[in-house]
Amino acid sequence: LGSFGPQQIVTINASFAQSVFASDLDGDGDLDLLSASLNDNKVAWYENLNGMGDFGPQQIITTTAGRALHVIAADLDGDGDSDVVSSASQDNTVAWYENFTLDDCNDNSIPDDCDLANETSTDCNGNDIPDDCETDCNENGMADECEIAVGMGTDCNMNEILDDCEPDCNTNGVPDDCDISFGTSDDCSGDGVPDTCEADCDTNGIPDICDIAVGNSLDCNSNNIPDDCEIANGSELDCNGNAIPDDCEFQTMFSDRSAIDTSFNGAWDLIAADLDGDNDLDVIASSINSDEVTWYENTDGLASFGPRQVITSLVNGPRFLAVADVDGDNDLDVLSSSEYDGKTAWYENTDAMGTFGPQLRIDYTYGGGSIWAVDIDSDGDIDVLSLTGPSGVISWYENTDGLGTFGSRIIISFLVGGSGPAYAADIDNDGDYDVITVSSSGNGSAWYENTDGNGNFGSEQIFPLSEQPSSISAADLDLDGDLDVVLSHSTFGNSYVSWHENVDGEGNFGPRQTITTDIDLVMSVFTADLDGDGDVDVLSASYNDDKIAWYENVNGQGTFGPQQIISDIADSTRRVFAGDLDGDGDVDVLSSAYAGDRIDWYENSALNDCNVNRVLDECDINRFWSSDCNNNNVPDDCEPNGEDGYLGDLIVCLAGPNSGQGPGCTCFDFDEDGDNDLVDFAVLQTLYNQ
Repeated sequence: LGSFGPQQIVTINASFAQSVFASDLDGDGDLDLLSASLNDNKVAWYENLNGMGDFGPQQIITTTAGRALHVIAADLDGDGDSDVVSSASQDNTVAWYENFTLDDCNDNSIPDDCDLANETSTDCNGNDIPDDCETDCNENGMADECEIAVGMGTDCNMNEILDDCEPDCNTNGVPDDCDISFGTSDDCSGDGVPDTCEADCDTNGIPDICDIAVGNSLDCNSNNIPDDCEIANGSELDCNGNAIPDDCEFQTMFSDRSAIDTSFNGAWDLIAADLDGDNDLDVIASSINSDEVTWYENTDGLASFGPRQVITSLVNGPRFLAVADVDGDNDLDVLSSSEYDGKTAWYENTDAMGTFGPQLRIDYTYGGGSIWAVDIDSDGDIDVLSLTGPSGVISWYENTDGLGTFGSRIIISFLVGGSGPAYAADIDNDGDYDVITVSSSGNGSAWYENTDGNGNFGSEQIFPLSEQPSSISAADLDLDGDLDVVLSHSTFGNSYVSWHENVDGEGNFGPRQTITTDIDLVMSVFTADLDGDGDVDVLSASYNDDKIAWYENVNGQGTFGPQQIISDIADSTRRVFAGDLDGDGDVDVLSSAYAGDRIDWYENSALNDCNVNRVLDECDINRFWSSDCNNNNVPDDCEPNGEDGYLGDLIVCLAGPNSGQGPGCTCFDFDEDGDNDLVDFAVLQTLYNQ
């Protein structure tokens, strides 16, 4: 890395060369070179002959650019190739030169117009395109348009595609759209598919999608399959026989906020992680106004948080945090990036109990920005990724010894358009960390491939129809085995949360799919399975409307339900995070509120499934998978005094009349003799204390 070979000369015919630029000028997939030279008024290019850096002779674009100073390339006319722009000091001009690529559609090295003039290709329809480049869906050697014109094929819908090449789901020899337009097939849903080809699980002659639309069938999970069919075919359970799929009876609700800190001046970033090694999630937070990075111990694993413990106050405007084992000693250290002093730093967890050492600086930059701690170069230790703002430089720092000694900044791109978020994830499924951030123009979102797993990054790849992100997350939203990307965009009057599908698992992304626009100045997004159904849902935090909200992934395919508000009193929400804070098996929510000076959490309360085992509570009890000692229809392991198993319920049962059976206590009459088995109490207590 960083070792260069000897000088390789491209040309010596650029007198007083002032500027060079690399771009794929000939469209062959490799980078060619441009030069601008002052003394000979020349703009020229050099072909990369083999994609390996062997360049051909100078090819002159112009020699009239009076004292040429600069040259760049971009697709100025939108025709898919790179044109050239130059500036010249002598004649005070900025000029551009169109890239004319000769059309050779059949790749026979003969321009198309010559092909036709010399009759080496035919043109049956006179459109100046060789026939072998035209659509020939049935591969009979004749362009479809010409087949239709001479009556050799039919085109019922006049779209210049032969009928026998069009979709014909019912194989009646008529394209589906003509079937529908001629009235020979119905299309109740208007989706362009004849009804006879649509799913009809109950065989009533009406497509399922239409049965649902008119209310003849219920579809509680919005997957376009009637509930009764899902139950009948076994794809959904109905343990209580009420004709409602069990999955639709589970309800995810969040409690009102529970305070962790109510006087944290200018609360900003937060993370949940186990800092003290006791197997529960503690909370780490930053305050941009009081200039502190702090943590709060989860004292009992049930989300009872201790007082604020300061990790450092030697920061000025800490905005972003990260947590990772930086020094390889099997505990979690903390990293911070602060805006006003430009510091990127880390703090060693010296005893694995949350005692932190002094600030260890990684770099000083202009304006602290996003920070990630991941293994960029695949050497088994934690490196650091950062995006500094407002200068907009995305870079990384190598952990040179695995102990937290960091090398100098390695630039990924100077071209990131100002400040913004950065995110590290394996976008192309090749086992290393790529980077998602702001596009070079500053008007969109882009990702950079870690091309070799060693931290060498390729050029930016733009997300289609994206705008500058305010927050980024990555998760497999459609359960196809690759990472999709969630982006939020936030400007006054134009805020939304959206996602882009990773269509091939290699980082080729589909268009923007909006999750919500009912949000005002969204600052943070997070992905987690909030409802415990095995797919990934989305969380958002928005500043102007004080909202913390979530969006259910209703079908595991990235179809999201309406906004469900967790809180709208957060008072200028900055961050949202999710994790199992109270150790009950579901995912709770954390938030920070800038103006409210608060860190809060919200308990995930799974209605109808209190023990989060994806079995309805009533079925748990009826099938004896859970006991209900007091017959209150709540599984005993969810009762407040049942934290130690059944023992708390046994104590309640023992309080029955005359220490006898007591109402609802048959579950402790092991020998069925009509009373509680007191002789087994000590044994039972011993078993549950193990």
